Amino acid sequence: LLPVASQPAIRKPSAGFWPELHAAISLVAYGAFALACVAGVMYLVQERLLKRHRMNSFFQNLPPIADLSVAMVRLLLAGFILLTAGLVAGLLAGEIREHLAAVAWSAGVWFMYGGLLLVRLATGQAAPDALPQEWSREWLTYLYVTLSTAIVFTGFGAALGRSADCLLRMATFDGLTGLQNRSGLAQRLDVEVRRAHRYGQPL
Repeated sequence: LLPVASQPAIRKPSAGFWPELHAAISLVAYGAFALACVAGVMYLVQERLLKRHRMNSFFQNLPPIADLSVAMVRLLLAGFILLTAGLVAGLLAGEIREHLAAVAWSAGVWFMYGGLLLVRLATGQAAPDALPQEWSREWLTYLYVTLSTAIVFTGFGAALGRSADCLLRMATFDGLTGLQNRSGLAQRLDVEVRRAHRYGQPL
């Protein structure tokens, strides 16, 4: 099991631009959905307190119910758009067959939130005329927030990827000699065993 000098070292290849972009945008999308969930819980609590006429101190600290309704729609819409962009980046990244469960889950979430937005628009709860007017007035702000968020989280994902690659190398290679340690040799042995079984060759 000693490493041969001519044997190439095991190095984990970089995930690439599209996977990192997919992970970053999807993270922001699920964050928007989580904030929408928080706003929805506050909306339901405030609605319950209003129906029971219980105007206590907790009720006074909640945001106005009309603002919560608008915030929920905006967060759902922002999360839906970001999730769509994340799914597109994931498709461009390839290797869909290796992540069928994640693709199916993301597609289910996409259809669920898309249906929810369609229902709100169809019932008039989302004020469809107000959204285009707001976008026409504040399009520069929305563009700045979207681009800056995408850039920050993409850089954050790239930094995390490089850190993971560095930790992997430190865990599998000896820092003094540059040779593989026991963990690296075990990984290489597993790769060679799988290769021998796949091609029917002796180990």
